[in-house]
Amino acid sequence: MLQLQNIVLTHKKDLFVLVDHFSCQIQAGEKVAIIGEEGSGKSALLKYIYGDHELTSYLDLSGQVINGFESVGYLPQFLAEADLKKDIYEFIFADLDMNHLDYQRLAQLESQLSLTSGIIYSQERLETLSGGQKIKLQLLKLLLQDPDLLLLDEPSNDLDWQTLIWLETFIKTSDKTIIFISHDLRLLQETATAIIHLERLKHKSQSLVTFARMDYQTYLTKRSKDTAKQSQLASQQEAYDKKRMQELTQVKQKVHHQLAQTKASATGRLLAKKMKNLKSREKRFERERQIFVAKPIQEEKINMRWGEIVPLPATKKILTWTSRDLMVADRLLVSALDLSLYGHEKVGLVGQNGMGKSVLLNQVWQELKERRDLVVKYMPQDYWLGLHGWQTPIDYVQSLTPSQERGKVMTFLGSMRFLAEEMSRPLSDLSGGQRAKLLLMGLMYSQANFLLLDEPTRNLSPSSAARLTEELAKFTGGFLVVSHDRYFLEKTCEKIYELSPTGLKEVENLS
Repeated sequence: MLQLQNIVLTHKKDLFVLVDHFSCQIQAGEKVAIIGEEGSGKSALLKYIYGDHELTSYLDLSGQVINGFESVGYLPQFLAEADLKKDIYEFIFADLDMNHLDYQRLAQLESQLSLTSGIIYSQERLETLSGGQKIKLQLLKLLLQDPDLLLLDEPSNDLDWQTLIWLETFIKTSDKTIIFISHDLRLLQETATAIIHLERLKHKSQSLVTFARMDYQTYLTKRSKDTAKQSQLASQQEAYDKKRMQELTQVKQKVHHQLAQTKASATGRLLAKKMKNLKSREKRFERERQIFVAKPIQEEKINMRWGEIVPLPATKKILTWTSRDLMVADRLLVSALDLSLYGHEKVGLVGQNGMGKSVLLNQVWQELKERRDLVVKYMPQDYWLGLHGWQTPIDYVQSLTPSQERGKVMTFLGSMRFLAEEMSRPLSDLSGGQRAKLLLMGLMYSQANFLLLDEPTRNLSPSSAARLTEELAKFTGGFLVVSHDRYFLEKTCEKIYELSPTGLKEVENLS
């Protein structure tokens, strides 16, 4: 069992409380999903459970973690720089006892994770691999260590859809206790048996953490019903109180008028007594008002709106590749690739990790970016290709629209749920989801009529990803998107292609 007792996590810079006196017990075998909007503290809470001492550099910590498990495995959202410099063999095997290594289990995991044959013995550095390959190797290493408790920060990020299906099955059927963060709706729906929900209410000034021992969909449904019921009761009580106060005020005014008009002392005494009773009733109403049900405070969602664009003609062919080889350095990834893109098309691209999807998208960008007959914008998977760590959100947005007044820039950032203090923080201090929202803001400002998107939902919360899905489904331009988010692909794309060593093949079903 894992016990969290009175956990408080507070930012040192602005004293904002991310987690406020949170306690819960997690039983053996539970699958607990930590959910919440971007920047709500999900990764910080997971790191605190693991015992990451680097947290103290920017957070004040208090509370107690009582861990009854023998061993803990942790998959971070980002690999440490030192690990990225290691070769694959060293990363996997340096901490393992080779005399007691289960080679049958190793072979099984290699197959389940669809790892390239022999890659685990490679001298290739981790930094040269795709995001999905890095996640797979981290999962392989963790599962070889066989910990009782697994802490997984965005394990679904960058995984190809076949491996995502394996991950779902693994989490569901494993007897291990697993606490994980994910923005993949299907993974949450299929695997979570309990929820830790981190919220920032009242314009993100108040922290609320909820623990619920139920699956994700049941939690959302119950939460929605409870909120509606509470809101209805609060409105009824408010209407009832307003009516009785109006009636009381009318009676008081009438008695006050009669007191002013009366001459007889006996009548005056009776009216004074009546006024005293009315004031007593008013005080009773005030006391009752203190125990009325409060209207529920709900977390504000992002306000995402694409600007006006000039759509391309539906028949306009903007790209034609015929029998093209896709290569990285001297390595052939895909041979004889055929690809055509038209002005209005919304095309999804899937494929195994390391197959070259991001390479393909980048090569399309290099070919289209100088074209004058269309406006193309690119959202890379590596956010630092479009952002600088020293920039603030205000700096970034103003660099897109130099003539825009600072106040309007801050209003736009506020609509994407950035706090005033977050608007002035270096981007290096923000969460991955917050950086993703900034790049999306850049796309919205750009008036692009064709988009190239590399994993646009990967760090967004479910609610923010849902808003992006809605907007791209309505988008009047076209796009080519690499994604492993099955819900997103099915809701936004007209066609989905799988990239393999022999080219592109249309996919009908991602389940």
